[in-house]
Amino acid sequence: MRTRDPRRLVAASALLATASAVASLSAPVGTGAFTLTGDLLDLGQRDFRVLNNFSDPSANDNTTPHPDFPGVLGATQAIWKAHLEWSSVPFAGTGDQDPTQTVLGDGGANYDASFQGEITSAPGSNGNVHRELFDPNPGGVLAFTELPSSDGWTINYLSSVTWQDGPGDDGATDLQAVATHEIGHVLGLGHSSAGGATMAPFLTGGVSQRSLSADDVAGLQAVYGAAPASKPVITALGGTMLQASTLTIHGGGFAPFGNTVWFTSAAADGTPAMVSGVTSSAGGTRIDVTLPPDAADGSVLVLAGGATGASLSNEWPLDVVEHFTDLGPSGIGGLFGEPRLTGSGDTAPGGGPFTLVCQGGIPTQTSFVFLSTTVTPVPFYGGTFYPFPIAAQRVVPFNGAGVWSVTTAFGPAVPSGFEVALQCAHEDLAAPFGVSASNGLLVTVE
Repeated sequence: MRTRDPRRLVAASALLATASAVASLSAPVGTGAFTLTGDLLDLGQRDFRVLNNFSDPSANDNTTPHPDFPGVLGATQAIWKAHLEWSSVPFAGTGDQDPTQTVLGDGGANYDASFQGEITSAPGSNGNVHRELFDPNPGGVLAFTELPSSDGWTINYLSSVTWQDGPGDDGATDLQAVATHEIGHVLGLGHSSAGGATMAPFLTGGVSQRSLSADDVAGLQAVYGAAPASKPVITALGGTMLQASTLTIHGGGFAPFGNTVWFTSAAADGTPAMVSGVTSSAGGTRIDVTLPPDAADGSVLVLAGGATGASLSNEWPLDVVEHFTDLGPSGIGGLFGEPRLTGSGDTAPGGGPFTLVCQGGIPTQTSFVFLSTTVTPVPFYGGTFYPFPIAAQRVVPFNGAGVWSVTTAFGPAVPSGFEVALQCAHEDLAAPFGVSASNGLLVTVE
């Protein structure tokens, strides 16, 4: 959410002068600490968006959907994680979404951001956007942030760098680590001379630099204050989580009246979709709210009637429409256990593409994929078969790693709300009846 006042554009020379990520990590020096830039983001500047225009395919290698990052993959997911690292509490209650970190989201301050989606074109300077920028003169700098940030910002990742999106480490420059550093500048932190700090002036871009040090946390709290016990917190979501239906938000610290619920907006214009004047129940621990029509996959936050970060809750993932619903296990495992069928991408009519992935099969074995427009669980080789009656079947072979991937799209004439149930099975002599089958998966057109 941003004011619409005209923004000033910082000259390129000034941007390079404040470039905050360079190509090598220096040895720890002394016992210094954080520095501050004087910037502080108010509640009108808590949004961020991603222009995923990264030119090297390695920046979007991660094609595995994660339920805590609905609707996004690759570079966008890595950048979202970087923002979450600076949050007030561990993300989605545990902060265990990143195997390289003990906790994702341990900034402990009155600061929480709102993911406002992916965009397809640059909105100009100061749009609170991450993007790749063409680098005509490679050498040294990895990324830089356009400052000051209080009136809007842009983080630029240079195209001369080979970026990797994680979640692991493939030896290239880690996008999430560099994004975490640059976001620190957005939040008002300068460089730190403390050994091991994320805000150290020299970065290699390794995965270890994704996590905040005690000095980084101290710097963030110096700008925004430590999160008070009264700060609202979301601990779980309930309800159907479908468009035009009720979402139940569980947590604490919600105001009796006058709460505003923020959602990721389908418009991706930087302003959250909002529902205002919302009451809470159960002593400020529950909110029931009807999703606005412009809410999109992303996240939800609650502003508990105040005007500062101390009144804004943590960000919680929200899949507005369950495009891909796990129908349950087959109960039929074999040599490598039960295969796993997942989906990701755009299931809109005439949109797309979306991708189906089946993992855990026998390498090079033929897999049969069954499709149905109904879900009728029936017994199948000692387990459960979901897409019945079968409307169609396809043959898809596993590759040498026991994985197959199919990318497809729904045609423009397919109505919204149309559903297709799928399940795959293949011959597996290690299974009790000679056949292994995946879980069932329901794909919803939306």
